[in-house]
Amino acid sequence: MTPNSSPKKNPMQDPRRSGVERAWLASGVASVLVFVVALFLLPADPGGHSPADIAARYAGGREGYLRAAYFEALSVALFLVFVAALSTYLRNRQTGNGPLPAIVAITGAAAGAMQFAGYAMIANLAYRTAEAGNADVIMALYDLSEFAHHVALIPLAVFVAAASGGIIRTPAASTAIGWSGFVVVAVLLVGGGIFRRTGVFSAHDGFGFVALVLFLLWLLVASIALTVRASREARHLTHTEAEASPQPGSNTQSQPGAT
Repeated sequence: MTPNSSPKKNPMQDPRRSGVERAWLASGVASVLVFVVALFLLPADPGGHSPADIAARYAGGREGYLRAAYFEALSVALFLVFVAALSTYLRNRQTGNGPLPAIVAITGAAAGAMQFAGYAMIANLAYRTAEAGNADVIMALYDLSEFAHHVALIPLAVFVAAASGGIIRTPAASTAIGWSGFVVVAVLLVGGGIFRRTGVFSAHDGFGFVALVLFLLWLLVASIALTVRASREARHLTHTEAEASPQPGSNTQSQPGAT
């Protein structure tokens, strides 16, 4: 390094970069809001679990289910943006080279992929398959969608565990968010291991819905907290750089007679 050169600046120390970062972290909030829109678009469930009941449900509510599937898929896409942002956030702030940021990215992507598959099967039912009335095909798609959402709970639980651990260790946000994440992990793991066709512990009713709501609440709070933390860091960095910059009119030349 020459005498007139300055140390290379870490791009993460640029307040403008932090501004982009907090926009990505806020995608978790957007994911939750879009999913709430999808819930309001779902048609009323008339009940019943026989092939005829399921066919009538999706054929009769075709437009509603297709619109809901679109917004559900958009919600998952925004969640994946949050996953990437959180992984980067933790990687740039952790000490050492721990695996938590990589685990966050991999398990979040795996959960998102399974959710995409489940919503695609439901959309297929509503689009044409339910009207065709083939009971075997209808039940196969319906059951596969249920299995996809069940299996997704396992990597989703690992994602929440890794994210919570990263939040506690960094600390990227309040440690209460990190510790509460492990409660969500327990609920997700229990939900992922139950394969009841109907009733309180089925994927489409009761416990499965409770697990989903708990995860969405945790995602909402974590996304808000991380976005606020990134905003504070950006303001702090801007203030620090302003103080370190030479003030206008300051005299840095040697005084006359100095050696």
